[in-house]
Amino acid sequence: MPQETIILDREPLDEMITVTGRGATACAFADRLLDLFEQTSRSDQSALAAAIEINDLERVAFVAHRLTGGAANVGAVALSEVAMELRDAARAGDRSGCNALLTDVATCVESTIGELAKWRATLAGEAT
Repeated sequence: MPQETIILDREPLDEMITVTGRGATACAFADRLLDLFEQTSRSDQSALAAAIEINDLERVAFVAHRLTGGAANVGAVALSEVAMELRDAARAGDRSGCNALLTDVATCVESTIGELAKWRATLAGEAT
């Protein structure tokens, strides 16, 4: 993951909060969003590793595409970009590239979860 890459663009999240409202409602929404994102992204990581292991690059491309979209929906810029690179490598039949990018995906997932937790903490501060 390049140093200058944005991990999390909070704008899509803030737009979602505008719809849900501030305070306890926003915190509850953020909790559900964080849980869902963490579950889904970790599940996708496991599915990608398993598919790469058996050289199922079609499955890699499918899961990476799904991860790209899910990450983009919450503003996870770096993860979306790396997942897109992984999808493209899988479509090109580049298994070694897929292996290398899987490590980047894992790093981006962890970084994104951390940034989402910080965002969630700001909402809690606003609710008090």
